[in-house]
Amino acid sequence: MLAIAALAAVMAPVTAIFAIVDAWLWKPLPLPEPERLLIAFGAEPHRPNDPSIFTIRRFVDAIRPDSPSIEASGAVMWSAYDVATPTGTETFRALDVTPGFIPALWPGLARADYPAVYVSAAFAGRYPGRIVTLNGKPRPVAAVLPAGFDFRMLDLPKSVDIYAVMEPGRPDVAPMATVVRVRGSVAQATAELTALWETMKVNDYRLLVTSLQGDGTRAVRGTLTVLGAAIAALLLLACANVSSLLIGQGFARQREFAIRNALGATRWHLLRQTLRETAVLAGFATIAGTPGAYLLIAAFRSFSPLDTLPPNPIQLDGRALAVTAVAGLLATLASGILPALRASRLRVPRRPRAQFLLLTVQIALTAAILQSGASLVGTLVQLHSGPIGFDPARLYSFRTDAPLGRIQATPGIDAAAASSMPLLSGGPLAEVSTPDRTFRFSHKFVAGGFFATLRIPLLTGGEGDGAVLNQAAAEKLFGGIEAAIGQRVRVNGGAWQLVTGVASNTGAAFYNTVAWRVEPVVYIRRSTPDAKDYFFVRSPGPLSEVEIARHFPVREFTSARGAIRNATRQPEFRAAAILLFAGGGLLLAGLGVFSLTAQMFRHRKREIAVRVALGARAGSILQLLGRDVVLAIGAGLAGGAALGWVSSQPMAAILYGVRPAGAGPLAVTCLLASLMALAAAFPALSRAIRVSPAETLKHSE
Repeated sequence: MLAIAALAAVMAPVTAIFAIVDAWLWKPLPLPEPERLLIAFGAEPHRPNDPSIFTIRRFVDAIRPDSPSIEASGAVMWSAYDVATPTGTETFRALDVTPGFIPALWPGLARADYPAVYVSAAFAGRYPGRIVTLNGKPRPVAAVLPAGFDFRMLDLPKSVDIYAVMEPGRPDVAPMATVVRVRGSVAQATAELTALWETMKVNDYRLLVTSLQGDGTRAVRGTLTVLGAAIAALLLLACANVSSLLIGQGFARQREFAIRNALGATRWHLLRQTLRETAVLAGFATIAGTPGAYLLIAAFRSFSPLDTLPPNPIQLDGRALAVTAVAGLLATLASGILPALRASRLRVPRRPRAQFLLLTVQIALTAAILQSGASLVGTLVQLHSGPIGFDPARLYSFRTDAPLGRIQATPGIDAAAASSMPLLSGGPLAEVSTPDRTFRFSHKFVAGGFFATLRIPLLTGGEGDGAVLNQAAAEKLFGGIEAAIGQRVRVNGGAWQLVTGVASNTGAAFYNTVAWRVEPVVYIRRSTPDAKDYFFVRSPGPLSEVEIARHFPVREFTSARGAIRNATRQPEFRAAAILLFAGGGLLLAGLGVFSLTAQMFRHRKREIAVRVALGARAGSILQLLGRDVVLAIGAGLAGGAALGWVSSQPMAAILYGVRPAGAGPLAVTCLLASLMALAAAFPALSRAIRVSPAETLKHSE
């Protein structure tokens, strides 16, 4: 029963995680021929595989409709709209799209021009009608999208309900992503798009082209990979544990096997019998783990620890159950082959070498998982103590059409400001020039008391009416913060701005990458906010969207702490999941240590009694039983350190401020594994030093 429980406890998360990974990474998107869909972004030369900017409108317009390799194309950008409903106004996250965008994703849907909109089936079910009022303007519904329609890009957590066709003549600098449906080969279409991009001369940005499915999994791929590797290691650990238990059971059945052999059973018969018994055990464990997998999937769907769900439903379908059956078969072989071979030899070895080997494997796998968990916890500590650079307490962000003066005068608001970029964003790159040289820095437009509202310390100078540099920009442009005051800079060839102050650096998150990036930033002050700006307010106490909405309509309301939680959600989930798996690994490894020491005590109990009768002390008895266990633990920890070093390169991509194979995680691993081993071995060792020679020899065979 213990072996069935151990395997079933692991088979449940194995099945659940496969179903999650399958829905996200392997099942095709719910769009017609999704393998023919590509998405393109701009990328910086030093980070060619990471989106840096979206493509621009003139690039999309330049794609030829008669292209030999591209069948259709369109562009998209994030947006949000206040929608008039029968009960009032509701804010919806939306996407602004070019006329060819929806037909490119779903051939057969009609192309529509401004001011038309496409709406999801869910939206149409709630608000039927041929007219939708967005931001006070009525717009016709061109089509209701099919029920399975789902589009994601970058870190967009879920599909949206409104796709609004863009107004012609939108500025060329508007951030855009380009989606194309390939007519010929993917390589040919990629080459054509890249060549076209080069003619645009968008500064020194390169074009990053990837599959739409690949881009949709960019934000979660690292987390799913870590979970998959951890659960595979845990399954191997469980198989090693069960195998060790079965070997111990085989020793207890040596008399039975000897009688069968005397009656004519060959070694092959004994081997088959043992494997059949193991198969039944693994089958029961697989069946027992299926309800647990169903509950884990239901919990994942309900609580959405990644703040997003895949376009495809996560479910226990035929694919997941087939993988569960294969995993059960592999568990049978992994758990049963060594015990079967050992049991069919019909002799009891003096030292259970196979169990020592299995125990070493268990501890090595547990140590590797523990090292990963310690590294992820270290990352989480670094993130929560990292250089955010502003005070998130009682700071809130939203978008609105209300003027800044009205916001500042609202009761319950101490300070208000606006910026062209949201919290935790570094801003788009621009050409920042001094009178004698030019750099490429991030830039933001700000209005109101931006630095006072966010409580970003000014290292020197004040906000003024010109430009404020952060410390990194001041040092890069002028060699120091004091030297920057009174200098002149301009952005993208615009008017010269006087540098009036230097602010502390602030951290920025980038499409779910695990880091607070500190980059040079130039803040350009303007007198009034733009219509698309983000507003920031600080209040004396907790503030809710409902309270703000009493005074003026708001959308995309969030607290600064909420934005930080969203940015660190995946690192937190990874750390929690790996620590949970590491705890399971410690329990399994502890069970292995307990099983091995208890078995050694049973097999050597008579020898121990004789030694005690001859005057052996407790220390020598402990050395007799504990030496091989200590060697197995030491070898396991060394193997775990080696596995941790091998996994350090893939782990480095999801760590921040922590060395993946550093001394800290290794020390934590050694300490926890040693404590676990001592606790697990204690019952057998304490019985060994208290053995009664008379009672033992009296009842021995």
